[in-house]
Amino acid sequence: MTGDKKSKTRLPGFSIIEMLVVVAVFSFSILILSQTYLSFIRLSHRTANSAVVQQDMRFVLEYITRMARHTAIAYPVPPGSLEAATSTLTLSGKDQLDWIIKLSEAGDALCGDSSGVKCLLVSGDAGVNWAPITSKKVNVEKFQILVRPSQTPFMLQGNAYLNNQQPYVTLLIKMTYMAPNDRETVSLEAQTSISSRVYVR
Repeated sequence: MTGDKKSKTRLPGFSIIEMLVVVAVFSFSILILSQTYLSFIRLSHRTANSAVVQQDMRFVLEYITRMARHTAIAYPVPPGSLEAATSTLTLSGKDQLDWIIKLSEAGDALCGDSSGVKCLLVSGDAGVNWAPITSKKVNVEKFQILVRPSQTPFMLQGNAYLNNQQPYVTLLIKMTYMAPNDRETVSLEAQTSISSRVYVR
């Protein structure tokens, strides 16, 4: 025997260790990408929800401001501080039909499909018919109205008026977009005071 040795050649391919390393790196990359994608989607939804709440807040503030400035306050109003304020604003309309803006009960059918949502309702015929002025998925968590003075300054008592203070309305409101995911829920709160421009003396 001449001692011929057959040389062992290695076939091209990957070992088990190399395959495991590649799979681990690939899985880790997919995990990072998926988390980044989900975070981006949540941020996108939260931004859209925030836009809805801001739009509703602007509309409600402008609507109530316009009404309170150009329509007389319906007296009498309950005295008290903003913490004990009412959730209803009543304004004197034409033909003895008051305008009423109020916070609905939770689950009101006019507010939408969700059982826990409260909305703002408006009536132009002293409460006979109501219509919502906030979006279906926006929950009005707080709506407080304080009217000052508590007695009308436009009524004579003897030879003098009850007071000389021009009426104004202080409004505190908080809205929350009711998203299925808590991370996409957005809340917004605002407070403003509106001076009446109705002069009837």
